[in-house]
Amino acid sequence: MDERYLKLCLWLHDKYVDQRVLSNTQHELSKQLTPLQGDASQRRYFRWDITPQRSVIAVDAPPEVENTTAFVAIARQWQLQGIPVPEIFFADSQQGFLLIEDLGDQLLLPLLNQDNAQYYYGQAFNILQQIQQSTSFTDYSLPAYDQIFLQRELDLFHEWFVVEFLKIELNAIHKKMLQGMFEQIIDCALQQPQVVVHRDFHARNLMVTNNALRVIDFQGAVEGPATYDAVSLLKDCYICWPIDQVKQWWFDWSNSLTALKGFSPEQTWQWFQWVGLQRHLKVLGLFVRLFKRENKARYLQDLPLVVNYVEQVILSEPDFADIADWWQDELQPRWLSYYHSKKDS
Repeated sequence: MDERYLKLCLWLHDKYVDQRVLSNTQHELSKQLTPLQGDASQRRYFRWDITPQRSVIAVDAPPEVENTTAFVAIARQWQLQGIPVPEIFFADSQQGFLLIEDLGDQLLLPLLNQDNAQYYYGQAFNILQQIQQSTSFTDYSLPAYDQIFLQRELDLFHEWFVVEFLKIELNAIHKKMLQGMFEQIIDCALQQPQVVVHRDFHARNLMVTNNALRVIDFQGAVEGPATYDAVSLLKDCYICWPIDQVKQWWFDWSNSLTALKGFSPEQTWQWFQWVGLQRHLKVLGLFVRLFKRENKARYLQDLPLVVNYVEQVILSEPDFADIADWWQDELQPRWLSYYHSKKDS
C-alpha cells in the first residue's frame, strides 16, 4: 500500500469515528476500498460499501496537482441551484481527500446511439443552461478563460503534437502563420458572451442515474465563451456524429442558451466552429502529453477523430487558407504515415 492510500484510509476512519457512523479500523478500511478506473487527471477513486445497501466514493486528489478547493466550492453552489452534481459528505482540501456520493458506473458515452442521442443531449442542454446561469461561489472565483489561458492551451498543439509527436520543426514563417491563426481563434472566443464554462462537458463526464444525467469533473470550470461546452458535447472527442446532424442540433438548441439570445444562428455557428478548433487543437497536444509524460497510451486511439475535427474547420475556412496549405503539404502526410503504420501493425 502506498503512503497516500494509507493516509486516505486513516482520514476516512477518523471522519467516520467522529460521526459515530462506523467503527472500522484503518486496516479493515484498506481491504474494503475498491479501486475504480481513473480519468486523465492524477485523481484516484475508490468505492466503499459502508453498508450492504449503501456505497460512497473516496477520492484521493493530490493537492499539488489537483484543485479540490474548486471542486468543493463549485459542487456545493451548483447543488444549491439544482444542477445535478454529486453530494460532498466530507472534504479536506489541504490533504486532497474527499468523500462523495456514489453515482454508479454508468457513463453516458457507452449508452449513446442514434435513437437516444436527441433525448440525452436535450437533457444536457438543459443542464448547460443552468450552468451558464449559475451565480458566484462562496470563497471562490472562477478563473477567466482569457487570452493568456487560451494561448497556453493552443501552445500544447505546437509543442506536443507537432514537434514532439510528429517531429515537425516549424520555421519562422510557419510559426508566425500558426500564431496568426491562434490569435484569430482567441479573438473569436473573447468576443462571445462570457459565461460559466464547465470546460469538459462531454459524454465521459456525464453519468446516467435512473435515466437522468449527473455532472462530474467540473473543477476546471472557468468564465469563458458561451459556445465552448456545447462544442465539447456535440463534437465530443470520444464519439462522432455527422456534421450535418451536429449543425442541426446546434440550430435546434442554441436558442435555449440565454447568453446567445439576439445573435443569428449563422454567427453562433461560426463561433461554435472556431471555439471547437481551439478545443481540438489543445486536445491533440494534451492527448500526446498524457501519453509521453504519464504513459496513458489509451488516449492515442482518440487522435484520429480529433484530427478529423480540426481538418473539418481548417480546410473549409477561407481565413485559414495558408494554414490549410501547410497542413495538407506537411502535417497531414506525417500524420497519415503514423496513422497507417499503427493501423497495419
